[in-house]
Amino acid sequence: MIVTAFVPLVLLLVIITLIYLFVKNIGRVPLLQKLKLKWILAIYGAILLAALIFSYLLPVGKSVEYQTVSDTERDLAEKAGEMLVKAAYNRKNISEENIAGVNIKNESTIPFEGKQLKLSVEDTYGPITILVERKLENDNEIEYIEFETRTIIENLDLSEEIGPISVTVQEDLRIMNSDFEDINIGMFDKEFTISQFTSDEGFELFDDSHHVWGEHVLFLRIPKDLELVDKYDYVQYVTE
Repeated sequence: MIVTAFVPLVLLLVIITLIYLFVKNIGRVPLLQKLKLKWILAIYGAILLAALIFSYLLPVGKSVEYQTVSDTERDLAEKAGEMLVKAAYNRKNISEENIAGVNIKNESTIPFEGKQLKLSVEDTYGPITILVERKLENDNEIEYIEFETRTIIENLDLSEEIGPISVTVQEDLRIMNSDFEDINIGMFDKEFTISQFTSDEGFELFDDSHHVWGEHVLFLRIPKDLELVDKYDYVQYVTE
């Protein structure tokens, strides 16, 4: 990284040296002397120098080196996602399943003293699985736990870049994703003009075999007598 930062400076010094040598010998060529190229080249060199200094003052976007995972880890993450979805589909208590590779993304408690609450789900990345368990008592608290498996794109672990699901109680129980995050991934590959003569076939960017989308399950524990109004059937109740 340090060597790369000095490359523009070295190139500029080379250019300035060439300009200096050229300007020094302009007087020997009558035609060039009449065109006053000495001043033109001097100004050009000054512009290059100013441009170099200005380039170091420009703001640089956030750049992160993500953790690279092996194909084996990626396969395990995919298996964990399948097991999490299967357990949720079978209405099992996820908090008691202890599935390998499933992590707790977020958990909290929300106070609520009402008897009825409407469920609202909006702005989600995709279909979301919501499991609900009724408590044995009315403790005026709604507990939630978000379970997730790893998100791996091109063998880069991007799990930390996906924000937790937002769960709030206002006029209704609102469930939505946190702010979206733009992630730019750059990769290098050999061009066809080179790869056609080698045994390396290169890679296909964002091929399905190179990534695993993490699964997310929201587990709610609600007071015993709370009526949760679910108009669009988002909720599945844990089997007793």
